[in-house]
Amino acid sequence: MRECGYVKLHELKKFVKTLPEDAVSREIILDERDKLPFRECMSKIDLWIRLIERDLKRIENEK
Repeated sequence: MRECGYVKLHELKKFVKTLPEDAVSREIILDERDKLPFRECMSKIDLWIRLIERDLKRIENEK
């Protein structure tokens, strides 16, 4: 089975490490395995994007 792009997931993990430690997306994405089956990765991408967007809005509102 194809795997989700390791580089993309690696880059996403690097990005969420820059978020505050209480960011929900940070904890969820950093706990994810480094390589996921393609279908599993695709099913999680929308969730990850929504979580990151929510965290970024919260951070912006706190400024």
